[in-house]
Amino acid sequence: MQKRVRFSSENLVYGFMMVLIGMILVMGYFYIDSGRHDGFDKVNAALNNDGKTTLKSADGSATIIVPADAKANTKDISIQKIQKTVKDSRRAGSTYEFGPSGAVFSKPVELRMIYNPNMTNGCQSQLNFYHFSNEGAPKEYVASKSVYCSLNTAVFNIDSFSWGYAGKALRDEES
Repeated sequence: MQKRVRFSSENLVYGFMMVLIGMILVMGYFYIDSGRHDGFDKVNAALNNDGKTTLKSADGSATIIVPADAKANTKDISIQKIQKTVKDSRRAGSTYEFGPSGAVFSKPVELRMIYNPNMTNGCQSQLNFYHFSNEGAPKEYVASKSVYCSLNTAVFNIDSFSWGYAGKALRDEES
């Protein structure tokens, strides 16, 4: 005659807790192993000698378009959303590093950036791209060639890379 094993409620709770903890550990491992997916990943591309090169940031908010006939002092380009502490009331979106820093192009490179309309007081006819040196000193600002309010996108022509952001245009007394 076999003796029946009875499970007490304490044994069932203990078993359930062990399974739950195991599942949490496995999910945590796969989350950590999968890498960051917060838009801060660096995206790279080789310049296409036979046609234009288009590169979009990991978060989809910045795009570089290098024309086919633009010569550069680099063979590869990159975009990375960065966290720079910039106290500038004109800033209207995320900050990006365009690389390699110091890359120079013989023809303008088109830069498309999504901006936050809440930071610009709605649709503006003009936005600027504020460009900084690696040390954080203002390098230049470039006026937008187009602003697409329905897409919250500003388009700029730049000829060199470092880091910067889109922002409200300077008023006459600030320039």
